Amino acid sequence: QAQFQHLVELSSNWYWEQDAEFRFSFMAVGELIRNGLPPEALAGKRRQELPITHIYEAEWEQHRLILEQRRPFRDYIYQVIGERGELRWFSISGEPILDAAGDFKGYRCVGRDVTERKTAEAETQLSRERLQLALEGSNLALVDVDVANGKIYLSAAWSAMLGNEPADTVTGFEELMKLTHPAESERIRKCYYDALTGRIPVYDLEHRVMTRSGEWKWIRSHGKVVARDDNGRVVRMAGTNVDITERKQ
Repeated sequence: QAQFQHLVELSSNWYWEQDAEFRFSFMAVGELIRNGLPPEALAGKRRQELPITHIYEAEWEQHRLILEQRRPFRDYIYQVIGERGELRWFSISGEPILDAAGDFKGYRCVGRDVTERKTAEAETQLSRERLQLALEGSNLALVDVDVANGKIYLSAAWSAMLGNEPADTVTGFEELMKLTHPAESERIRKCYYDALTGRIPVYDLEHRVMTRSGEWKWIRSHGKVVARDDNGRVVRMAGTNVDITERKQ
C-alpha cells in the first residue's frame, strides 16, 4: 500500500474507487488534488454532488449513460471549484469493477490535474483571437512559409485581396510567382532567395499581383526569418501582405 501510494504521488495523479452506487469509497490522493479538493470533501459522495462547474448538461448525460452501462471511459475532463475557491481542471479515466460472478461493484479510476495545460490552451486561443481581430481590422494578410516542405500559408485576407471568396490558402512559391507582374519577378526571386539563405534578415517588397478580374493590384510584402535548424538553415519565415494600390495610384 505504501509503495502504491508513493507511485501515485510521484506521478502527481490520484486513484480512487467508487461503490455500486457511485459513491467514493477509497482514495489514494496525489499532491495536486490535495491542493485543489481535499479527500474529506469526496468521501461518501457521488461525482455529481461535487462543486463541478462549466460542464454542459448534455455532457453529464452522456457520461452518466456510460456509467449506467458499466463501460470504461477515458480522459473525461471537467472543472471543479477548489478548497480556496479557485477553478481547477481534472482529467479522469475509469473502468468497472466486477466480482468473480460478473456482478458490478463500482468503478476504479485514475485522474490528473490538467489545470496548467487548460490554462495554457485558453491563453493560446485568446492570443489567436486577438491576432485574428488585429488582422481583420488592418486588412493584413498573414504569410507563413514552411521552407522544408515548400508550403506557403496565407490567411483569408489574401484570397479576398485577389477578388476571391475569403479562405485560407496553402500554395507554393512558383504558384505565387504566376500571379506576379513579369517586370518584377526577377526582383522578387532575388529577395526571396536572399531571405532563405540568410543574406537579409528582413524582406520588404512592393510589387504587383494579378487579381481574379485580370487587373494588377499593388501589394507590400514584409516579413522575416523566424526559425532555423541546428545547422543554421532557414526553416520558417513569416510576414504580411497588404494592399497599397490606392497609395501607389
